[in-house]
Amino acid sequence: MEKFRPQVKDISMFREIAQNMVNPMELLREAISNCHDAEAKAISIIVYRNNIGKFIIEIYDDGKGLSKSDVHRFFNLGDSNKGKLGIGEKGLGTKIYFKSDKIILQTQTRSGEAYKVTMEHPWELLCNNTLPEYEVETILPKTGRAGTCVVIEGYRINNPEKYFNFETIKDYVLWFTAAGSFKTYFANCTELHKYIHNMQIAPRIFIEDKINNIKEEIAGTHQFHPPQEKPRIDPCELIYKRSVNYCRHFGPYHRATNINGEYVSFQMYGTVSGTNCRRKVVKLKQGESLRSRFGVYLSKDFIPFTKKVNLMPDLNFNHYHLLINSQAFELTADRNDLSNQSDQKVKWVFDEARKIIIEDIIPLADEGYFSLRKSEEIEYMVREKQKQLENRLDSFDKIEDLLLDEIPISKRPDNESQVALLLCQTQEQKNI
Repeated sequence: MEKFRPQVKDISMFREIAQNMVNPMELLREAISNCHDAEAKAISIIVYRNNIGKFIIEIYDDGKGLSKSDVHRFFNLGDSNKGKLGIGEKGLGTKIYFKSDKIILQTQTRSGEAYKVTMEHPWELLCNNTLPEYEVETILPKTGRAGTCVVIEGYRINNPEKYFNFETIKDYVLWFTAAGSFKTYFANCTELHKYIHNMQIAPRIFIEDKINNIKEEIAGTHQFHPPQEKPRIDPCELIYKRSVNYCRHFGPYHRATNINGEYVSFQMYGTVSGTNCRRKVVKLKQGESLRSRFGVYLSKDFIPFTKKVNLMPDLNFNHYHLLINSQAFELTADRNDLSNQSDQKVKWVFDEARKIIIEDIIPLADEGYFSLRKSEEIEYMVREKQKQLENRLDSFDKIEDLLLDEIPISKRPDNESQVALLLCQTQEQKNI
């Protein structure tokens, strides 16, 4: 009997990983995750076109840099030194950089190792069934300049400015990357520090869009609107004049247990808020709505990765902005969905999270936010009925006289309400 070892076609796998991205912005997610793992306190993202018109994305960090073995892991497939509980343990993420004309990596460790790495024409070579090569050059270190810079030249997407401009970069970074983590809300949970690095640190993020000449520094934490339970009136709003500016926070909730001797926990934080508040913490893409963006999100490493609709039994789920984190969650290869939904640990997380939502969060939201909305709806209905009555009375006053002496009615009605008013008026005249 013969034995065979399964073969791995590296070239096609590299190509498939780079090609099968759900969203081109995932490139930033991978880059920032690496910066975060490198313990960076500052991350810069710069986009521009070079002197020959190629679109360039640069990501800098001031982290601990890459050793030579780390450089090889950066380019290898399925080669990662991250802990098994981390979000990027599969070593696949940076391969999406390969869908480009050129990759330049320059890095320096805190001990003084410094390298410049260049990969030419990676996407063209992969499409021709050739595995691209990279050159590693040892360079002189610069004093106090530890960190890494990745330059991606000629990223192969149509209209890259549509995806990579200041507003879309800022929104994506703060919602779906390690620079938009909500871990700082749980920094006091000491038991989490063994699973999540730098719980109390939020990096500074610098975004520069040289094409549109916009740059800004932002705090690297997930965006929740500040609490606002006594909202001001919005004079432009027709019905929900106050509730559009309402915002209430929930959490932090932290629950833990042991399942088959294994520690399992989850963390939850979020808000319920009006339209104006939700609009201030999001930049919607063309065709995207507040309803499609907001709701309940699952997270790992405190980074949201997918929405979970059935955890919120409220039809008004889109008014909530709730994030549930658990290191028990395992992600699909593209990191856009949950791969172990049937796991006993995950089921426990869902059951407990749903219990908090139903027994704690929804009643408080009903008592405050939705009660305010209901009262505003009633006020609006009363105002509208009053307005309709005033319009009817006004139109009644403008009815022409019939000028018929033998008929007590002196107006020509044109609806049932006016007939009723005229009959009442006739009865009053008879009584007189």
